[in-house]
Amino acid sequence: MAPHPDIELSPAQQKAVDSHAPAIVVTAGAGSGKTEVVARRVERLLTADASGYGRVLAVSYTEKASAELRDRLEDRLGGDSQRVDCSTLHHFAHSLIRKYGPLVGLPLEPPVTGNAYATDHPRVPGTLRDAHDLFAASTVARSAFGDEVVEHYLNNARVELEAFDAAVTDWERVRGFERL
Repeated sequence: MAPHPDIELSPAQQKAVDSHAPAIVVTAGAGSGKTEVVARRVERLLTADASGYGRVLAVSYTEKASAELRDRLEDRLGGDSQRVDCSTLHHFAHSLIRKYGPLVGLPLEPPVTGNAYATDHPRVPGTLRDAHDLFAASTVARSAFGDEVVEHYLNNARVELEAFDAAVTDWERVRGFERL
């Protein structure tokens, strides 16, 4: 199957598809063509003469995007689509931790059954700011993904935090009127 006929790539998107870098990060808003860019790049990597790529990892944020990418690659590559690991960032990270965690001092704990909130297990950060701070200090993340990838995600979090800090929430608006 050819690239999606209704999607014309911008010069920046085409540059990502044609890039010879071993890894790229594609970020953009909803409906902007990220999935198509990644699909075309993976297709190019796996069909280019003497590409040398045995397998390709394509990571997305959502199950929906991952499934859409997998479907497009199956249509375009047929059996070669088995050479692509499409997963969400969380699934990929989980698989890394399960496989390599014990080797770097992250032993796996047994699964939590019942109400996880009623246990003394460590909690997932409750805010983006807390998650940002933990991720920034993570030597494991820097070792696994490299400084460039970690800084990219930290910058995304900073942009979101700045936008959040600049907004007045409904709660603040209501509380402000209550005090007047």
